[in-house]
Amino acid sequence: MAQAIPFGSRSTADQVLAGVDLRRKRIVVTECNSGIGFAIMEALSANGARIIGLARRPDDAQAACSAVGRSVTPLGCDPADPTSVEAAVQSMRGLGPLDAVVINCPELRCFADHIAQFVLVNRLSELVRSGTGRIVIGSNDNAKITRHRVEDAMFVNLSGERLYDSYAFEGQAGLATALFAKELSRRLDARGVAVNSFRCGATGNRTSRAQRLIQSIARHFTKSPAQQAATPALLAASPLVAGMTGEYWSNCQRSLGNPLRSDLGLAKRLWEVSAQIAAIAFGSTL
Repeated sequence: MAQAIPFGSRSTADQVLAGVDLRRKRIVVTECNSGIGFAIMEALSANGARIIGLARRPDDAQAACSAVGRSVTPLGCDPADPTSVEAAVQSMRGLGPLDAVVINCPELRCFADHIAQFVLVNRLSELVRSGTGRIVIGSNDNAKITRHRVEDAMFVNLSGERLYDSYAFEGQAGLATALFAKELSRRLDARGVAVNSFRCGATGNRTSRAQRLIQSIARHFTKSPAQQAATPALLAASPLVAGMTGEYWSNCQRSLGNPLRSDLGLAKRLWEVSAQIAAIAFGSTL
C-alpha cells in the first residue's frame, strides 16, 4: 500500500523536504531563473544537494545560481538550439551521474516546443543514475481536450497551417508533455529511473494589457513560488515517493488529469512521431 503523503496545495518546497539529507545528490533544475525554478533550486540546495542550474542564457543562469550561492553550477542551455544542448550535456557528463532532473514548467506554445523538450529530456536521461534516479517534468495537462483535437494537433496539423489557436496549442502541447512523461517512464522502468509529471499552473507568458491586469489581480489569490515548487521538489527528492513512476501530480498528490494522459497507445504513437521529427530537425536518434 502506498504511503500517505501529508502535503497539499499550501505546502512549500522547504516543508516537503524538511529533514531530507541531499548532501550526496546531484540535481539539474531547468529554467532556474524563473520564480518556481529558483524556488526549487533554493530548497534543494538548502538541504545539501549539488545543483546544476540551467537557463536559456548563461548570464541568467549565473545570476540565479549566484543568488543561491551554495554548491550550484550555472549552465546556459537553450532547448531549441542543438549546439547549446550538446554543450550543456557534455559539461554535465564531466560532473558525474545525475540523481534527478527537474524540467521546470517550460513554455510550450506549439508542437515544435514539445520536440525541443523531447530531445533535451532524452539527452539528460542518459546521465541519470540507474536504480534510484528521477525525472520530473512540468506540464499543464488540460482535462478538457478531446482525442479528436489531440490527434489533429499532434499528428495531422502539426504546423498549425490550417488553423492556429495559441490557447488550444498550448493546452495540447501540455498534454503532449504528460504523455511523453508516461512513455518515458515505461522506457526507463528497466533502468529503475522514475519519471513523473506535475501540474505547473499558470505560467504568466501571455502579455496582452488585459491579461497582465488579470494576472496582477490573480497573484493575490494564487500560490507563491515556494508553494508551486513543492510538488516538483517532492518528486525530485523526497523518500515518500520513492519507486513511484508514470504518474501525474498536482498539489503534492497523484491526480488523474486528462484521462487521455493514461492512454499508452497514444503515448507510444506520440513518441514515435516526436522521434521522427527530432531526427529531421535536430539530427537526434531517440
